[in-house]
Amino acid sequence: MPAEDGAAKLAWYEEILNSIVHALQTFSMDEDYTEYITDGRAMMQSLTSSEIAEGIYGGYAAFLNMLAPILGGAVLFNILLSFAPRVKLWWHRFCIVFLFERQYYFSELNERAIA
Repeated sequence: MPAEDGAAKLAWYEEILNSIVHALQTFSMDEDYTEYITDGRAMMQSLTSSEIAEGIYGGYAAFLNMLAPILGGAVLFNILLSFAPRVKLWWHRFCIVFLFERQYYFSELNERAIA
C-alpha cells in the first residue's frame, strides 16, 4: 500500500513479521544500536522534556543492547548443547547399522568384563 509520503506501507501482518525480524537482528548484532539509542533519547526528550529521563533511557537502552547478544548467544549455545548427546547416539546407531560394528553388552562391570 502506498503511504502519503510516497514510501511503501506494510500491511499489519507484514509489519508484525518485519518487527520480529528486526528483533532477531538485534540479538544477532545486525542492527544499528547507535541509531536506536539516539532516536529513543530524542523520543524521551519530546515526551518528557527532561534530561534525566533522556539519560536514564540512554543508559537502559545501551545496557540492553550490550546484554541482548550475550544472552541470545548463551541460549542458542544451550540449545545446541542439548542436541549433542542425541547426535552422538544417532551417529553410533548409524555406524552400527551401516558399518556392522559389533556391540557388546555386559550384565555387570567387573574386571573380567573390562579385560
